[in-house]
Amino acid sequence: MAPVLATVAGSLVVAAALAIGAPSSAPAAEKPLQALVWEFLDPHGRGVGAAEALTAAGFNVRELSHQTSASSARADLIVLGSFVSEHPDYDKYMATRVKGLWHFLRRGGVVLQMCQADQTEPTPPFLPEGLVAVRGDTDSDRVYVESEGHALVAGLKRAAEGSPRLKLKKHGRGKASWESYEWHEGFHVVLSASQARDRFALLEAEVGKGRLLLSSLHLDTLTDANGKPIGGTTSRAASTRLFANLATYVRGVRDGTAPAVTPTAPHTTDPVLDVAGAQPVGWRLATSDVAVFEREKVTLHGGSRRKSGARPFTLHGHELTDGRQYFPASPLRRDLAAIFAFRLPPSDVATEDVDVTREIRKLVPLHIEGRVRSERVADGKTALVTASYAFASTRKAREEHAYKIVDGTAEVRTLFDRDEGVVRSARVDLRYGLIKMTAPRGTAPTVVEEHFEWTIKEIQRHRYARFQKDVDAAIVSGATWLRKKRTGEGRWKAHKKYDVGTTAFVLLTLLKCDTPRDDPLVTETLDWIFQQNPQKNYERAACLMAIDAAYTPEHEASGARPGEARKVVRDVPPKRLEWCKVVASELETAIAAPGSWGYGSGGTVDSSNTQYAVLGLRSAVHLGIPVTDVTWLGVTQHFEKKREQDGASGSVALVLAGQAIPDESKTTRDAIPVREVAGFGYRNNTAYGSMTCAGIGSLAIARHHLRRVDSPKLTAKVDTHIDSMMLGGWAWLDRYWSVDRSPEKSADDWHLYYLYSLERAGILAGVKRVGGKDWYFDGATELLARQKPEGRWSEGQGEIIDTCFALLFLQRATTPLTGR
Repeated sequence: MAPVLATVAGSLVVAAALAIGAPSSAPAAEKPLQALVWEFLDPHGRGVGAAEALTAAGFNVRELSHQTSASSARADLIVLGSFVSEHPDYDKYMATRVKGLWHFLRRGGVVLQMCQADQTEPTPPFLPEGLVAVRGDTDSDRVYVESEGHALVAGLKRAAEGSPRLKLKKHGRGKASWESYEWHEGFHVVLSASQARDRFALLEAEVGKGRLLLSSLHLDTLTDANGKPIGGTTSRAASTRLFANLATYVRGVRDGTAPAVTPTAPHTTDPVLDVAGAQPVGWRLATSDVAVFEREKVTLHGGSRRKSGARPFTLHGHELTDGRQYFPASPLRRDLAAIFAFRLPPSDVATEDVDVTREIRKLVPLHIEGRVRSERVADGKTALVTASYAFASTRKAREEHAYKIVDGTAEVRTLFDRDEGVVRSARVDLRYGLIKMTAPRGTAPTVVEEHFEWTIKEIQRHRYARFQKDVDAAIVSGATWLRKKRTGEGRWKAHKKYDVGTTAFVLLTLLKCDTPRDDPLVTETLDWIFQQNPQKNYERAACLMAIDAAYTPEHEASGARPGEARKVVRDVPPKRLEWCKVVASELETAIAAPGSWGYGSGGTVDSSNTQYAVLGLRSAVHLGIPVTDVTWLGVTQHFEKKREQDGASGSVALVLAGQAIPDESKTTRDAIPVREVAGFGYRNNTAYGSMTCAGIGSLAIARHHLRRVDSPKLTAKVDTHIDSMMLGGWAWLDRYWSVDRSPEKSADDWHLYYLYSLERAGILAGVKRVGGKDWYFDGATELLARQKPEGRWSEGQGEIIDTCFALLFLQRATTPLTGR
């Protein structure tokens, strides 16, 4: 149904006195409750009334502005009225203001969303991480209290004395509970919408200091466009009581007296067959274990056919949920087939119905329905899993970079090894229509057919016995290949016209991979570098880093314990040292603002050039060239500006260098509270993986050097804020963890650049594990699987640079920060 665009009195009907028997407002001595409301004459209930009911309950009510972030709202409560998701501005608001809602919640606000249509909004788009709520198509007049004694159900009339069932009748043009919730994770169930307790009418979750309420009741639709009452006496009395209870509830949250929320375990209706000897089906991979597959893919796209031969596919233990579902933290369209292939039913003889909505990048929310079946194979060790799915994009917003899938189908056939607890092989056949969401209306979708096959190659258990030998062999093979790529002029082929920088970066890599300092390749390449005049900041930084590595004393190059003081000694010949001073000075002054760099002098700055400038200036200090504390402080200010805004609060569990892991089964230490889970961006504050790692590493270096010179600019407040930004970055990485791509970055290129950035962040910040995940093992296994037989890597930035990134990661090439 098309949305009704008419509103009543600017979308709010606010009455000072009402004839629905509402309780009196709060005492004058008490701070009045403030509420923001968004409601309109929807196409289903065709009514409004949230503002009316809230006013009667004692709230001061204002309209929620569609242009203002909720994070700046001076309110205790935000109410999204019934079917407001049909409003033409709703999708735009959620696309641009959702982080403001999170900020409002975690600082102590309450958000209440009334019923919506599952066809329009199968799951609320503003759910914070860790919360899941999915609407179904079931309506009900039977609503049951699941949380006796809860403030929101006090005084609600029951069908009979002592009965959990509420006395509700058909309300207006629909049932009391419309489009009831059928699945949740992380919520506490206050009201259910079925006697079987498998549908839900009121859900509650704790978010920071605030509370999130989701309801399928539409007791906020009280009057129609003409002011005529909607609903009978019973439903209006229930509305009065519910909103009066809401006032008490919000006041408790505001005053900090509301009880903690304990999530209710999700209800399962999996129709598992009761067969004697049926075994659970589930992956048996620990968080840091890796299953390595060979994958083949054939694509028919708009009539063209493309086949890609066997390439590695890695499935990490931390990408599995409940041991039965593969779902990466930042899924892309390319993950669709794997999501289908590696989903398992609950038993080796079982059938499971699937009805879920998933957020998949560039596809917007994707609704998936289907059935998964499992049966035993005659060998007794294998389960044959087959599945059929239908899927389609659900969001209406015309997002610039998003695509819409229509009429998608998937047919799946999987062989699961019951003894080993892994998938042995899988085949998925996909067929769907694909269209860009900004395409002109009437544009026909492109038909895409994709056929995937996976075959297990090996299971790599965490830190398996030959792991270090495999890594060492990969380093030797990669370094040997790099040496062979040197041209007759004594340099390497330029990457994107960075002639000097490419050669310097390769030299840095070979030196870090234990090439002797007196090797002719090193001496000849150094001679060539000192004859150049690098003009770009990347190149200046790479030169200083390579020279620093070339003149690092052997005992220091071999590593020092964290915290061990070092005396910076670089025996650089005077003429060469003067060259380094000129380059370092040019690098430090080639800024638009202190601590911010772009490609050349001044101009547009970005976090990538900035991190390399920081690395280059760190090498300059090692060479005995001073860098001002104004520059180091400017680095911290740069990443403050590039930090993602309105990050939700959370926590992150880290194991630091030098800390033992007391229990390998635990794999982590207690979580550290984080004020803002916030990564870092490139030229704006849209966070993704490589730039978040760049921010962590650069902040660690800047603070280290401010401490070394006892800078008065490093106040206790600044020091604490730097620590907070770094922890927020780690928490962001934990939330979107991936090693087969740069988190929240849609393209495959720059993947190895991200891994090298991750290596620097881990070593410079002294972190061994993030949320139980061993970043080095995860990344190394990914690189071992992707190395070409001749020793190189090639993933989008040219084989020479990609091989350097991979080798620097595997070698753990970054020198730790030591001393003060």
